Amino acid sequence: MHALILDDDPDSVALLRKAVTEAGFQAADCSRAADAINLFDQYKPQLLLLDIGLPGQDGFFALRRLRARHQALNDGVHRVFLMVSARSDYNAAEDAANFGADGFVNKPFNIQELQGKIRMLFGRKD
Repeated sequence: MHALILDDDPDSVALLRKAVTEAGFQAADCSRAADAINLFDQYKPQLLLLDIGLPGQDGFFALRRLRARHQALNDGVHRVFLMVSARSDYNAAEDAANFGADGFVNKPFNIQELQGKIRMLFGRKD
């Protein structure tokens, strides 16, 4: 299974990569929304972790485009879209849900809690 990490902070990318690889995913990462769309087309990831604050187009832009790509594929694959952001206000989580995110994770995050959320969203109990 593949994961796509869209984040412009190298420390966050390293932690997210550690979390998802320990959870059994192969990870690709990028720091721009346009690159995320290209990587989605290349890898067809099942897990997408998207930061909100990015240079150029934000994570909400990427989320809308990636959700549209997912729907266009119509491949029956269950994909999880998680927003990961230091914006911890209620509006950020609500906006994420309104734009189609399956969940919201605040930075800084605990790796085990993130992995638990991922397992829950994929319906796994391991």
